[in-house]
This record gives sequence, structure tokens and C-alpha cells, in this order.
Amino acid sequence: MPSGSINGHGRDEDSSGPVAIVAFGNALLDMSISVKDDSLIHKYGLPCDAQIEVTNEQQGLFSEVIQNYPVEYVAGGSAQNTVRILSRLIKNQWPSYVIGKIAHDPAGIILQKLLAQDGVRTRYVFDEKLPTGCCVAIVRPGGTRCLAANIGAAREFNKENFVADMMDLIDRARILYVEGFFASHSPDVAMAALSRGHSREGLVRVVSLSAQYICLQSHSLLRRLLSYANLVVGNEDEFRALAGRAGLLLVSSAECESIASVARKVAALDYISPVNQFKSCRLSDFQGSTEAWDWSKLNERLAVVTCGASGVVCATRSESWLFPAEKLQPHLVKDTTGAGDAFLAGFFSQLLVGRPLDVCVATGQQTARIVITQTGCRLPV
Repeated sequence: MPSGSINGHGRDEDSSGPVAIVAFGNALLDMSISVKDDSLIHKYGLPCDAQIEVTNEQQGLFSEVIQNYPVEYVAGGSAQNTVRILSRLIKNQWPSYVIGKIAHDPAGIILQKLLAQDGVRTRYVFDEKLPTGCCVAIVRPGGTRCLAANIGAAREFNKENFVADMMDLIDRARILYVEGFFASHSPDVAMAALSRGHSREGLVRVVSLSAQYICLQSHSLLRRLLSYANLVVGNEDEFRALAGRAGLLLVSSAECESIASVARKVAALDYISPVNQFKSCRLSDFQGSTEAWDWSKLNERLAVVTCGASGVVCATRSESWLFPAEKLQPHLVKDTTGAGDAFLAGFFSQLLVGRPLDVCVATGQQTARIVITQTGCRLPV
């Protein structure tokens, strides 16, 4: 397990020390508002419970929200949500980093301050032309949400921005996390990061599917990335979309196929075994072990599928497990924004200390339950 002296909000005191996680993601500032009805959503033609990138015709949403609604600012973006919450859960005992692109503008300043408050370290690149990415999170009655983003500068992270300092962080990390949103516009960087960490002993390599539309539009890219990843995460709709586009499902029975079967098929997609691992293991090798698991030695892909109230399905190519969800009273649900990101933070917090799969999942579920009782993707103060 990593150890090392950490300087709260700045750089590591020991620049050669271990790192909990390095995450490549869209650096966004969330503007969270609560609404009493769906009039704003209908006005801009937004989906009622989904996440989209806005069109030119929908850009007026941002100014209207700032002018007419009480806005709560939260450091957003899927990967940043996970790292923020993870940093809290592990009490900043080991440094956590996010890598992305922003601008020198007010939104960028707010974003950096919010992340520093949670002890998250950043390796941001700054764009001179586009603004810092922003996302309006419209919380509807009942806690469901609509996310509408203009990712701005985040889209322009390119291979030239992937510098030696970032490679060094990957070499010191316990978890490398590449967000599907980020990979969809910066595929060369995502592939370079995973390639850098692929044969490095002691690193868990994670790819998130992020959104159904990414699985439909970028399925070939995701399959290439997954060939270097031993952990893939997403929700049921995302897994079904990827499996369908990859030709893994029979059209006649696709809707009837169990999510466990779909997860096993995604887990069985081509996987390039690292050549420099000292000793690799399959998940079955860990079953019943009382010792800490070394997740970085997992030499098969594990698929982790969040299925809302139905629980979580985990699968390798040959086995699958269902972990039921604990029911939460509807009146306690305030905001489901980032529930999947929170789940992953809880999961990672236990993976870092070598806990078995059931403990990782249970902690992820507990973390998500706590977060959805708050406004915005956050833990209680």
C-alpha cells in the first residue's frame, strides 16, 4: 500500500512518492440549480434525465441560468467528481491528481479553488482561445437531473499537452483512470496514457464508458482502449450500447439478454496481457483469500456495471456476480447527479487497500447513497 508525506493542497513534498490515482477527464465547472418544473428543460429542448453537449442553439441556457437562478458552483466532470470524493474518503493520505485543460478565466479560477478545498491536485493545461468548460446541472423534482455541457477548452487537450510530468505521475500511480468523455475527443492522449501504464507493475488501468452516445459513436475507440484496461466501468445502458455496436448481441434477442451476459461479453473483448508483470492473477485466484488483494495483478478484464436500484453486476469473461442495492426512501433523494462517479470513488477507496470485490462494491454503493441525499455531487461536510 502506498505511503508518503503529503502537502495538503500543493505538490507532493516527495515528488518521487506514490500516488493514489491519476485521472484524465473533462475539467468542468458545474452550475447546479433546482427547478420546480420542466419549463426550462423544454425551452431548450433538453432531455429530462440524461447528459448532453449543447448545440449552438442551446448556448443561451448558460446565461439564463446565471441571470435567473440561484446557482451553486461545484467542481464537475465525471473523473473530477470521482477523484474529489475519493480524496475525501482516503483523507488525502496519498495524493490524487486530475489532468485536463481549462482557460485563464473566472470559471477556471473557481474550479481550481474548489478542487484545492478537497485536496485534489491538478495538472491542468491552459487554452488561450476557448473558455473553461461548464455544465448546467438542472435538478428536477424528485432528484433526477439533466446535465447540459459546453466543454470548451477541455476538448482541445492534445498529444503535445501530454508532457513528461504527467508520464511521471502515471509511473507513480496505483490507479490510472481514463474517462470516456475525455477519450472521445482526445483519443491519442487516452491511448498514450494507457500504453504508458500498460506494462508497469502495480497499476490498475481503468476505462469508463461514460455515456450511451459515446458507446454508440466511439465504440471502435473504446474497444482499442479496453485492450489495455483490466477494469471497465459504466451503467447498464452504456454496456448494452457498446455490446450492440461491437456486434456481441443478436439483434433478435438483444433486449432480452441479461446484463450479466452482456457484461461477460464486454469483459471478453480483446485484452493485451502486460508483458512485464511479475505475477498475474485471475479474479478467481483471489476468492477466499484473507490477505490483501493486489488488484494491479489482475490479468483479465473485470466489468463493473451499475444498474440503479437493481444493484451492481460484476463480471469476467467466464463468471458474473450480482450485488443487490439497498433501498433508499424516495424522499431522501435530492440529486442523482454523479451517483455513478461517487460509486466509483467508494469502489476505488477499497481497491487501494486491497479489499475484495464485494467490499469494493458495497463501499461504492454506500458512497453513492450518501451523495444522492446531497445537492450536487459531494459528500456531506
